[in-house]
Amino acid sequence: MEEEKSLTLRQFTEYTKEVLLPATLKQLTEYTTGVLLPAIDFRFGKIDERFDKIDDKISRLDIKVVNLESKMDNLATKYEFNEFKNKIYTDIDSLIEKIDKLIAENEIRNYQEDKQKEFFAILIKSLKDKNILSEEQLGRIAKLGVL
Repeated sequence: MEEEKSLTLRQFTEYTKEVLLPATLKQLTEYTTGVLLPAIDFRFGKIDERFDKIDDKISRLDIKVVNLESKMDNLATKYEFNEFKNKIYTDIDSLIEKIDKLIAENEIRNYQEDKQKEFFAILIKSLKDKNILSEEQLGRIAKLGVL
């Protein structure tokens, strides 16, 4: 019974090395460049400079993945693969932390802009009610479309 389990485990390990792991790394690269990065650009278009830095890091990681995939066919040991995998996870964690910070900054900026709009709405209404602003001035403010 134990021999069947160890044989199955051995077969699974070989199958994973030959078939699943290279495909998984390739799929990770394709997903990152094809889905994740366009979604980030869409969500945070105003923060392009920081995303450019992240994009450069991902490009370097893609190059490393391609280089390591070719080497892993014949040369990668279990230790080397685990070391590489840990580096990838560390880099992904770093990217996630940066994205979380950008999301928080964006939410704070939106909150501050909403408060500022509310303040100006109150101020303009007050100036209008006291006849401090002329109709022409109110019209010009309305054309700005800020509020």
